[in-house]
Amino acid sequence: GFESAYNREAPQIFMINSDVIVDPLLTGEFLLHESLHQKMNDLQVTRPIVIDSYDDFISHEQGDIKLPWGIGKPRPFSLVRALATFHVYVHLCVLYKMAILKIHAGENVTAFPETKVWKRFLNSYNRAQYLLQSLRSERLVSYYGREGLEFISWLDNVLISVTSDPLISTIISSKPTDYYE
Repeated sequence: GFESAYNREAPQIFMINSDVIVDPLLTGEFLLHESLHQKMNDLQVTRPIVIDSYDDFISHEQGDIKLPWGIGKPRPFSLVRALATFHVYVHLCVLYKMAILKIHAGENVTAFPETKVWKRFLNSYNRAQYLLQSLRSERLVSYYGREGLEFISWLDNVLISVTSDPLISTIISSKPTDYYE
């Protein structure tokens, strides 16, 4: 019933559904995805991303971030969970940009081909953009520690560098925003 999973109580252990492992691209995505959750946990322990008095349970209960995708829309997320999710989607954009550039090396692509790689890139990009705007909300700024906004800015710069390629810009401009695929 799951594609992949990570549990912070069992660090450095990732689970991937055996049905997914037959697809190298999805396997790569899910290994990256779950390892980024581990990385985010490490960052939270070693860096002042949120203030000491931040309470993840209260943030979730308040629905500090509401996602328009997934089960139970709008879906409430805590600030820390949204940061971790943003971190994942930005890195998935990098992964899928590399895949797209490899697949279409040397091509002059002007039409939007409906491929799994492009759809997964767009899904990750659209969700990352949504989270970026949500995480920059004025009402959340007081939750960030010394390095919280810097972390968001760094991820934003990564996202900007991903979209600087003309082929990637074509992909983004060719499809409307859709968070639900």
